[in-house]
Amino acid sequence: MSDIIQNQIQKLPKCPGVYFFKDASGEVMYVGKATSLRDRVRSYWSKELARGPLIEKMVGLICKIDFEKCDSEMEALILEANYIKHYLPKYNIKLKDDKGYYFVRIIRDANKVVNIEVVHKNEIMFDRPKIKYFGPYTSSRSLNTALKFMRLVFPYRNEQLAISRNKERYVKVDKDKLFNANTNHIIALLEGKKESVIRSLKAEMEKLSKRKKYEEASVIRDKYLALQHLKNTANITEEKLQIKTLKNETIPHRIEGYDVSNTSGKEPVVSMVVFIDGKPKKSLYRKFIIKKIVGPNDVAMLVDAVERRLKHREWELPDIMLIDGGKGQINAIQTVLVNNSYIIPLIGMAKGPKRKREDLTFINDIGFRDLSLLRAIRDEAHRFAIEFHRARRSKKLLSPELLQIKGIGEKTNQKLLRHFGSYLRVKNANEDEIADLAGRKIAQKIKQS
Repeated sequence: MSDIIQNQIQKLPKCPGVYFFKDASGEVMYVGKATSLRDRVRSYWSKELARGPLIEKMVGLICKIDFEKCDSEMEALILEANYIKHYLPKYNIKLKDDKGYYFVRIIRDANKVVNIEVVHKNEIMFDRPKIKYFGPYTSSRSLNTALKFMRLVFPYRNEQLAISRNKERYVKVDKDKLFNANTNHIIALLEGKKESVIRSLKAEMEKLSKRKKYEEASVIRDKYLALQHLKNTANITEEKLQIKTLKNETIPHRIEGYDVSNTSGKEPVVSMVVFIDGKPKKSLYRKFIIKKIVGPNDVAMLVDAVERRLKHREWELPDIMLIDGGKGQINAIQTVLVNNSYIIPLIGMAKGPKRKREDLTFINDIGFRDLSLLRAIRDEAHRFAIEFHRARRSKKLLSPELLQIKGIGEKTNQKLLRHFGSYLRVKNANEDEIADLAGRKIAQKIKQS
């Protein structure tokens, strides 16, 4: 590898995108996609990579490496196809002669039934001009995953399924209009116009909200958040993607509030309180004992609790997570959500500089601003956390040796341990000092034990 090529590789970012190999004349010889541009391009010069003669020849002719960054693997897949179609790079064509490329075929009939499928080049029907084709794509697996993601976000009718699996969300919506718009959005995405789709969705969402059509606005908002989500994660995994939806026009159906309680990092706990339709549902409250975090680190404790909460697939997902804290806390929780492929609106609620007002921080904002309810949830999470923490500390303040002495119950046990610190110090203390706390008879029994 020449120094020039090595320097170009070092300048490549470690993010999804499309790369271009150019020869001495500046002609594009090859277009490829990558989840990490730098790692993928560097692999062409790896000694461990078994390369065929065509790749060996191409690598020897590379004089310049260009690239274009993308927000996700899906966007890179689509962009790669559009550039292959535009440039017709000779090495893309040669390397694919045996395997062939993949294309997306979209057929709409008069009844607004849509078929979107993956086909090979020899399946293209050139005599049917109204059928749309997109491609060529290099990976059928990535392509099918991308289409599953699009289908999840933008449901449409086909011959096998009249309405998508999210059908309950569209009861009050004009289905023909919705499915037609969804198909148009899929087409725009396949054309590489993701930002245009995002802008369109945002404008539509705002327009519906102003007209107080909240249910329709929430449907659009879910699509908007799903596409925004692709900016936070390089890989697309449709099976893991969860898109939360509001079930009530004014108050989100389920809000979860989280708070941390500990004493200088000791006996740390995190509370989770649940409000259903604006009211506390105590049967759904949960407590998390934090064991892995050493020392006072509220952010790490919250992260530990939320990671464990998300593992409970049997629990309904919240419409909002309210965190007692500011940007540091909710940014950390957002990272947890992204890593687990969840899109859940987050609100951080921290006391202002003089503790006279709340500073609110939002991620995946849905516009909910009922401060009285948010304060009630925050205060309830705080109460629940403190009570649990105190109960944990009280259990720790029990000496089995003292409990064996007749006349000493849990309250006297805790009183003595709080004052002296340990059973040994109680045992070695002056009888009068013990008597001041627990009475003369108890003091005598302790000294005689």
